[in-house]
Amino acid sequence: MSAEFHSLAAPAALPAPGAITPQTRVLAGFFCALLITLGIGAMAWQSERELVADSGNVVHTFAVMKALQELRAEVIDNQARARGYALSGNEALLARKGQASRC
Repeated sequence: MSAEFHSLAAPAALPAPGAITPQTRVLAGFFCALLITLGIGAMAWQSERELVADSGNVVHTFAVMKALQELRAEVIDNQARARGYALSGNEALLARKGQASRC
């Protein structure tokens, strides 16, 4: 009977050489999705690093701009005091000029 059973059973279907099985396609799709996800994550991480560096540069730029504005105001004030001294001869204006100078 066992010989008859084996002869009646359908032979196992073997894939043709070079054929892609459904399991292989699913696995390939999974790895493609994984690679895409990792690539997007790496790009997001790099972008975040650049954002942090750029924000530091922005803070520095605003600090420099503030210092330049203060320096400009001081130069204008010193010029006005020098003109005032030239017109009036008041030495108190010169003393103030020396105190304000940072250089």
